[in-house]
Amino acid sequence: MVQYLPELRGKVENADRITLEQLVQHHSGIPNFTDSPDFRWDKPFKNNEKTLELELNKPARFEPGLRYEYSNTNYLLLGHILDNTLGYSHHQYIEEAILHPLQLKSTSSLLSQANPERVMSGYVVGWPHDVKGNDFIEPGASMVATAQEVGLSLRALHNGSLLNNKEQSIYAGLYSFEHTGLLLGYQSLDRYYADIDAVVIQFTNTSGGKAWSFSEIMHKRAVRILRNHNTLRVP
Repeated sequence: MVQYLPELRGKVENADRITLEQLVQHHSGIPNFTDSPDFRWDKPFKNNEKTLELELNKPARFEPGLRYEYSNTNYLLLGHILDNTLGYSHHQYIEEAILHPLQLKSTSSLLSQANPERVMSGYVVGWPHDVKGNDFIEPGASMVATAQEVGLSLRALHNGSLLNNKEQSIYAGLYSFEHTGLLLGYQSLDRYYADIDAVVIQFTNTSGGKAWSFSEIMHKRAVRILRNHNTLRVP
């Protein structure tokens, strides 16, 4: 990792041994900044350097490659690596390499670029306020999209229309062609089901409490309905 971010030598434990693959696959052992007591979900930083500082000079969670543990800091570092390697913002690269080729006109790299009237409200169990305006700029958390365009991008990964053969092979060896995740007030489950040739996207605008468990249940029910519908179709 220090090959790309030499300034982190001595500030991130094992920085000289952590690979890009380990960052992508969450095998780095770097602590997760959203677990820090100083990270404000309700008032996210407007500078990614400030966010990174939360986890500098802290002990590693484990030796690189030893096990899996999700860390948003991995994505933060990958964003910095992309910016340094490209020589310009990774947001611009995503737009040029993914959004434009797939004609995803309702997908934005940042909340500030999206039409606020089309962004749904988000809520947290036990918190009475709408968190729609919380602008998360960290890589891995900043993008805003419609369910339809998430489905289009996920299908493009599966059918190979987005990546060339070499890129497709690399991606398939690193990560699954699906996503589950959440931000304060929002959750998503995005999966492709080969048996019915369908991408099922589920957005939930509530997080906390039992919201994740309910989302998993509802997603499975939706897939079951689609499978039954597919079986009953008349050729």
